[in-house]
Amino acid sequence: MISTTWPSTVAGPWKPRGLRIDRFLLLAILLCLCVRLGFLAFSAPDYRRLPLDVDRYGELAANLAAGRGFRMSADGPLTAARPPLYPLFLAGLRLVGLGAVEFALVAQAILDGLTCLVLYLLTLEISRGEVGDTRRELDRGEGRVVAGQHASFWAPRLAALAWALYLPAASLMTRLWSEPLATLVTTAGLWALARAWRTPRRGWFFLAGVMLGITVLVRATALAGGLVLALIMFFRHRAIPDVRARVLLSAILLAGITLPLFPWLLRNGILFKTLIPTTTHGGHTAYGGNCAIDGQDYLRIVHGPEVRAKLTQTLAARGIATTGFTEVDWDRAYRQELWRLVRRFPGRFLRLSLVRFCRLWLNLGFVEQSPSAATVGVALANSLLLMATLAGLVLRRGTWLTPATPIFVFLMVTTGQHMATVAYVRYAIPLVPALLAIAATAWFRTVVRSTGSSAASGTT
Repeated sequence: MISTTWPSTVAGPWKPRGLRIDRFLLLAILLCLCVRLGFLAFSAPDYRRLPLDVDRYGELAANLAAGRGFRMSADGPLTAARPPLYPLFLAGLRLVGLGAVEFALVAQAILDGLTCLVLYLLTLEISRGEVGDTRRELDRGEGRVVAGQHASFWAPRLAALAWALYLPAASLMTRLWSEPLATLVTTAGLWALARAWRTPRRGWFFLAGVMLGITVLVRATALAGGLVLALIMFFRHRAIPDVRARVLLSAILLAGITLPLFPWLLRNGILFKTLIPTTTHGGHTAYGGNCAIDGQDYLRIVHGPEVRAKLTQTLAARGIATTGFTEVDWDRAYRQELWRLVRRFPGRFLRLSLVRFCRLWLNLGFVEQSPSAATVGVALANSLLLMATLAGLVLRRGTWLTPATPIFVFLMVTTGQHMATVAYVRYAIPLVPALLAIAATAWFRTVVRSTGSSAASGTT
């Protein structure tokens, strides 16, 4: 017999008490920690093939903790080549005496555990639209009670559990990568956005903007997503007919984004005498991902030293000397040459961008090497997740799509940026919780709805 009453964690048939850390969620968080710590304890990473500090965040943190400022090496110049928040996080661990490496890796596992909790909130926020639908159906005398109840109760739990068992994220624990922190703040920002889109209230839009601004300080690609969302907010004429209200909410979202960025903007403006909202590394990344499209072997990966050498040679052929170039000059030159290449070879750029989609989400498309067993496993897991999300969108529509709208936009904008520049599967990890939230809401609601009428009538 299927019960039509709410689970014990909900007060009354239509009045949720709010978030309550139930045993299932605590189990998911504990499982998440155990899986990540298991990777740290039993994996044997080859640091000769891939260094512990791949992106040199640890070096930045060491200099920050020693009072030498934000610089790559002890005697190097001050830089804006990386977003600042993850190095500050690592430097804080050093300053309180928790070491440079061991506890930093454990702390990343803790961050992933916190992501379980925030993912629970995000999925709950999306699935609340289903409860509203079900209540209206009940008011009309339609027997679809169980579907909406279980969507808001079980979908967040399933999403948190799926994240706990998502092994590609667990594999990142063995290196000083910013993805665990980026995943946490990205998921928190999308939760605040979903809440803002569903209400909408000024305070939630400001909080969403602040969380997006914090996300930019970890992952520079989040800035474009925030700007696009502010623009889309202005055109939500059906939800908010008043033009002035839409302008105000868009402005509040932008103000929230700017607030955490302001110290970084001010520091860079004083140091480099120009506007640097994110980093000076974006041009190098974008050009490096596309600088081979003028050759026949344009699908290969071009690495750092070759990128700088190729641009130097290209500029020298035009009579431009790079002696004395600052990192701002290099960033500008990379971007200018990138646009020249894209205009000359649009077809190759498009094909390479499609290959980068496979690299980003499936860890495939690297012509230099054959897929390993781990690569095939990642490709299978992410393929199932992407297909489940798309199929859920097709099969199940409802008011839950309203709070999910900013998530779709953010996913598409971020994916598009990586398709146009450079893509590795670890760059997609911060987006996985958002996909899990959507898939859990859509699919669990679809499965239960098929038994909703019979359940409401008291049949098994």
